[in-house]
Amino acid sequence: MTPKSLKKCLAAGCAVLPMAAFAVPAALENPQANTPVAGIGLISGWHCAAKRMEFSVDGGPREWIPSGSSRPDTAQVCGKVDNGFGYLLRWNNYTPGAHTLVVYADGLEFERRTFNVVDIGPDMIYGVDQPIRVENFPWNGRTTVLNWNDALQQFMPVEERYDTPGIAGTWRGVILERRSNCSAPQNEGNHGTFAQFDITWAGGVFEIRQSGGTVACTYSGTYANPGNRMSGTVHDCSDGKTAQLTSTETKVTDRELSISLAMKMTGKESCTVDATLGGFRY
Repeated sequence: MTPKSLKKCLAAGCAVLPMAAFAVPAALENPQANTPVAGIGLISGWHCAAKRMEFSVDGGPREWIPSGSSRPDTAQVCGKVDNGFGYLLRWNNYTPGAHTLVVYADGLEFERRTFNVVDIGPDMIYGVDQPIRVENFPWNGRTTVLNWNDALQQFMPVEERYDTPGIAGTWRGVILERRSNCSAPQNEGNHGTFAQFDITWAGGVFEIRQSGGTVACTYSGTYANPGNRMSGTVHDCSDGKTAQLTSTETKVTDRELSISLAMKMTGKESCTVDATLGGFRY
């Protein structure tokens, strides 16, 4: 296998068998190891020399996998292009949970892999028209719209949009905290206040200025996409609080915002804090 083709295969996440492990180069590309599967999918990959490909699930009977399909991307390795193999099956024919797939090439075990079936019901699902928006995917500001595909029994991308609601601006709402492991017992438990949040959010840097309630604070740091994952500090609080923060979930629509934070106080008090910052704008 050439370095270039090996790099391509590794980038795709496939398992490549070296010459010492098997007679010829080959790869099982799908399913990926220890990943969730549902709906209809493929057992697929390529093999330079096998005449017959088979598979078995959980020690059951072997089934034939059609092979010999054109894979020009393997020509440099194999010296020919008819190296592909693939078998279409419904993952939900198997019970939810972990299963073991074994693939055979000319009667010899070629690859063993675990996959995990996600339960989407025992029956095929047809006629569902329920678009789902995935905000800030695959990058910030972009929305991917998914809809159910009857043929594949999976949600598939149907539209790409650039109308993802922004986080920046002024929001009015509350901040709620659940504190634990505090050095001062009186600081344990639930705390909260009404607040206004003035947020700047651009170029991977954020600042949230909390005001208008019983406590004023500033939250600042960096975020990463997709998912707007935040990390930073809490500082300049009117009650003296300082903390390290990371976000666990961020949800935003045109008029509603919710940010879940995991915080660790770093001043005189050392509480662990689960916080929710949320609000509305009009």
